[in-house]
This record gives sequence, C-alpha cells and structure tokens, in this order.
Amino acid sequence: MLASNVTPADVYFGGEATILAERNRIKLVTIANPPLAALTAGCLNSNPDD
Repeated sequence: MLASNVTPADVYFGGEATILAERNRIKLVTIANPPLAALTAGCLNSNPDD
C-alpha cells in the first residue's frame, strides 16, 4: 500500500477508496478550473518571458 495520507480508521473501516476517489475528483476539477487568484496573479503564464 502506498502512503495515501488517510487515517488508520479510514483504512480499517473501508473508507480509504472513497476518500482517495474524492481527492482525485477535486484535483481534476482544480486542474481544469484553476483558482481565480492564480489566474489574476499571472501564475499560469505559458510564456515565462512575458
């Protein structure tokens, strides 16, 4: 088992898969829709010379 940062209770009671699936869903949504602060600060500039 990889280190997945879930509590031992989550693993014992079978909630690990649900937690990891939700984290993955949140990650994909965040990648698709970056936070507005990152966009306005220019953090996601594809051309670093600008």
